[in-house]
Amino acid sequence: MLVSSLRLTASLFCHRHIVLAIILLVCCVFRFFLASFYTKYDQYHFVVNAVSLLAVLIPKLPQFDGVRLFGINAY
Repeated sequence: MLVSSLRLTASLFCHRHIVLAIILLVCCVFRFFLASFYTKYDQYHFVVNAVSLLAVLIPKLPQFDGVRLFGINAY
């Protein structure tokens, strides 16, 4: 009984984590499109926004789970 409840709790936590990660990803992409629209798709601002979007999205990918980029937060 205890094992099954722990499995259920772990699966609910994983599901919530995945949903939150997707929401944060969509939020970042939406802000990128919004910033691009308000800067009237100027080339300089588009490049700056694209680089900042990639800097935010790449660490959130599942392949980078537990990986520290540039030694940040490595204890």
